Amino acid sequence: MKLRAAAHEWRDRRRGLPDRGHERHEDWLEECPSQRSRQQAQASSSQIPELRDVRLAEIARAIDDAVKVLLTLRRDWDDAGAEPISESTWRTAIDFLRGHAIAVLNSTGRAIPAPRILPVPDGSIDLHWKSGSNELLVNFPPAEGASAKFYGDDAGGTVIRGEIDPRRQNPGLLQWLTDL
Repeated sequence: MKLRAAAHEWRDRRRGLPDRGHERHEDWLEECPSQRSRQQAQASSSQIPELRDVRLAEIARAIDDAVKVLLTLRRDWDDAGAEPISESTWRTAIDFLRGHAIAVLNSTGRAIPAPRILPVPDGSIDLHWKSGSNELLVNFPPAEGASAKFYGDDAGGTVIRGEIDPRRQNPGLLQWLTDL
């Protein structure tokens, strides 16, 4: 099942295991069963005025595509006991993405690339950027008010990792995103 392969790929990546070459499909999330109607999910979409800047269109599209599916995932969506994604976890991840994307745009005049927005079986959400040799993964746990965890590397020996308050902009992550 394509969905299971993608879930295992991201689980392995988070554990630091090498990519095992699972077949990737851009539309793997479209196969997920729906708990809420797509109409409800679209109502929660990223119609955020701040992202209407044409330079942020790629991020707005990534958010729109992900919301249609992530908020409709049911328990056991990966056939291995996965938890659904809550609206509050979604909002925390997207507010972080929006805030940091706008901050980088305002300070540098250029947009960050859109991350992959991925469900994690424990009910958390990963934002994953990979550009050239730079990579950044930020995980937003399902617990209300919990710290987000991040890991980044540039394949040149620089590694960053830690926890942050997802409700605040982080200057170190802003710099890392600027370099993507």
